[in-house]
Amino acid sequence: MSTPFVNLRWHLYDSGMKDTKLYTYNGMMMWLAFLIFRIPLVFVIPYYLIKTIHEFEAVPRVLVTICFINYILISGLNVYWFYKITLGLYKAMTTVPIKRIKTKPRDTKTIPILHLPKDVAGSEGTEPKQAMVRRHVPEAQPKSQD
Repeated sequence: MSTPFVNLRWHLYDSGMKDTKLYTYNGMMMWLAFLIFRIPLVFVIPYYLIKTIHEFEAVPRVLVTICFINYILISGLNVYWFYKITLGLYKAMTTVPIKRIKTKPRDTKTIPILHLPKDVAGSEGTEPKQAMVRRHVPEAQPKSQD
């Protein structure tokens, strides 16, 4: 029951929609789904397993042991995830949202250069101005055969 919220959270995060209300509301629903469906099972399932332990006599003890160890590991992960989700929810509920300034995407192929070499800047008497120049990636030099 909590998996759709977990998947939606990942898709929203991956799409860059972490600052949306949908992301926040989905986080709240994910926390609630964990609280209702996963965390109680951490305590309920062992009760029923211990209550019905006599029914496992026909099953090899190795398999029963493997199942119990796996259950302990999965339950530990569920409690850890719930703890992390609770911290995230607390952070989302107690921090003031920061308005982000929308900027144009930068051209990753150019970089600002403040000081240009003399041959590019012009004569010695002029100050070089800030310019955008293309990055130069040196080509591989062929190895000389001696």
